[in-house]
Parts: sequence; structure tokens; C-alpha cells
Amino acid sequence: DEQVKVTFKKLRRVLKPVENAYQDRQYLIGESLSLIDIALFCDIERLVFCGYPVAKELPNMYAMYCRIATLVPPLRIPLPLRIFRPILIQYRYFTNQTLVDIAEGRPADTWRVWMAISTIVIALLLASR
Repeated sequence: DEQVKVTFKKLRRVLKPVENAYQDRQYLIGESLSLIDIALFCDIERLVFCGYPVAKELPNMYAMYCRIATLVPPLRIPLPLRIFRPILIQYRYFTNQTLVDIAEGRPADTWRVWMAISTIVIALLLASR
């Protein structure tokens, strides 16, 4: 958890100038798409995939990401990951274990998930009677 906090501090510090540069331009260098834009697109794609709130934390870079995403085919995610990822995202959200939660030092709350699961199981049992 401490390593995640340190990494996110560095990430925010390093990307701040890039975020600011995208504030008043579509592309980082010049008037057309360049390799640096594509490289940053790949980095943002990974952050989005990991559940980092890019749209909130880096809105200018997210706008660039969305522009470039219209030019490239979507990321092909293997079927097991497409099934498991939404479940994991919800689990992390309910237990305060998202990347931002960890980076901001929020303690995990796994009891919420067990309460939700218990409620669903009880409701299913009652409905089956």
C-alpha cells in the first residue's frame, strides 16, 4: 500500500506538466498526431484499464485519449478478463481498494461486500420459498 501511495505521488507529479500542456492543444507536439501522443495514449489506456479515474484526475489527457481512441481499434481483452474485470472493479469499489483509495490511504472495508452478499443470499432464499 505504501508503494502505491509513493507511485501515485510520482505519477501525479510527472504527468502534471503533460496534463497542463494538453489544456490548450489537441496534440502535444505540433498540429497532428505524433509518436508521443500515441505513447501517452498507451499509458492512459493502461490507467483506464486498471480503474484509475483518469477523466477526473487528468481531464485534458483523457480528452486526448478519447480523441485518439476514435482512430484506433479497441483493446481486445481476453474473455476471462472481460468477465472477471467488472466483478473485481465492483469489489474494489465496495471495499475501498481502488487505486485511488489505496493512494489516499483509505482503509479497506471488506465487511461491506460480505453484508451485500449476505443480503443477496437471504433475499434469494426468501424468494425461493
